[in-house]
Amino acid sequence: MRNLRWLTVPVIAVALLSTACKSGDDSEDSGDTADATTTTATATATEGGSEATATESSSGGGDAADLADIFAGFQNATFNVTYQLESDASAEDAMSGTWNWIRDNDNERTRFEVEFDGDKVIMITTPEQSLLCSDGACFDASGVMGAAMPNIGDMFTQSIDEVQAQTTSATVHRIDGRTIAGVDAECVEFEDTAEGASGTACYAEGGIPLLIDSETSDGNFHLEATSFSKDVSDSDFEAPFPVTSIGG
Repeated sequence: MRNLRWLTVPVIAVALLSTACKSGDDSEDSGDTADATTTTATATATEGGSEATATESSSGGGDAADLADIFAGFQNATFNVTYQLESDASAEDAMSGTWNWIRDNDNERTRFEVEFDGDKVIMITTPEQSLLCSDGACFDASGVMGAAMPNIGDMFTQSIDEVQAQTTSATVHRIDGRTIAGVDAECVEFEDTAEGASGTACYAEGGIPLLIDSETSDGNFHLEATSFSKDVSDSDFEAPFPVTSIGG
C-alpha cells in the first residue's frame, strides 16, 4: 500500500479548488458576512473569465458561484473513469500506472482499481460488502477485522474535507476548456503558497475530475482521464476472484 500515498496530491488539488467555491457559497448564504476565522472568496470578472481568491477575512467578499457550478452535483454523480497517472515525488515513490474509479451513487457502490509496476489492487464497497482483491483472491473485509482496513474512497473524500477546513490561502482562475477522454471539460489553474502547490485541473460536468497536473514541494503529479462514461453495471461491483471472509 506504500504507493497509494500518491492519492494525497490530487486530494490537495481538488480541495484547493473546492475551498474557493465552497467559501463563495457560504458567504452568499450568510448575507456576505463571516467571522474572523472564516475563509471567504471573491470573484472578479476579467476578459478571459473569472478569478476567485480565498483569503482570511473578517467579512464576506463577494460571490464565487461562477466556480462553484463546476462542482455542483459531484456528491450525486455516477461515473466510470479510467486515468493514466504519473508521479515523480521521489525515487522511492515515483510511479506510472492506471486508476479506474467507478461510482454508482444511487446504490451506494464504489470500485477502485489501481495498477502499477505489474501489481493490481481492487477495492469494492457496497452496502453489503467491502472487498479487497489482489493476486487472484478477494477478501471480504465487512466484519470487525475488515473495519481496520483503509478505504480509498473514504481517504479521498475525508482528505478533501480536512484540507478545506485548514486551507487559508488559495487562488483559482478559469482558463480555456479542453476535450479530455472525449468529454468537454472546464479547466482552472490553481496556486496555494501555504501548501506549496500549483497546477491545472479540469472537470467534467458535475465536478468529476478529468485532469490534475500539479507541482508541489514534494514533486510533480499528472493524472489524466483516458476513458469516461456515466454508465455502470452490476458486474462492475462483483468480486473478480474467489472471496475469503476475514471479518470477525
